[in-house]
Amino acid sequence: EEGRTGFAHLFEHFMFEGGLFPRLLSEGEAVYAFRSDAYWTDMGTPATYLRLHEDLLRGSAGGGLLGDPTRPGVWVGPACDVAETAALAPPLLLGTGCAIAADARLQGPLTLGEGCTVEAGATASNAVVGRNSRLGAGSAVEGCILGEGVVLGAGARVGPGCVLGDGARVSAGTALPAGAILLPGATA
Repeated sequence: EEGRTGFAHLFEHFMFEGGLFPRLLSEGEAVYAFRSDAYWTDMGTPATYLRLHEDLLRGSAGGGLLGDPTRPGVWVGPACDVAETAALAPPLLLGTGCAIAADARLQGPLTLGEGCTVEAGATASNAVVGRNSRLGAGSAVEGCILGEGVVLGAGARVGPGCVLGDGARVSAGTALPAGAILLPGATA
């Protein structure tokens, strides 16, 4: 086709259920199914990605994937430093080497990757936070996904449906609106 180079013209984006299967059926191709009781999910949206993490933490995506919790519904990886006054409410997972400061409040479902730092008074709930991310003092995340190495300044707020790419930064006191997206390395 004119104007197209390489293999780009061979690729078309569509979903299995809305594109591939209907196309196969309309072309008279055989489509087979396999009945299974195994857990399966399409994690192609932020909401379904968060739901997958929740299902893993609650054990409804298959048992034993996370190993034994350190206390019911709470998995704390090796070399974590959790202040005595930090509040941890299940289900949640703290990766290896996380540092949770005094008066931080972590409410599951919540997954913190390895090496995360949660500073004094910060709160996090219903979120997935990538490794080596830092939640500044008094910051808050809820219902969102943070990539690796994300840094939130003191008092920053990241709301439901937000997705922050690797290395994104949210300045102190900044509140991102629900559904905001920050590309990798971006600053708000």
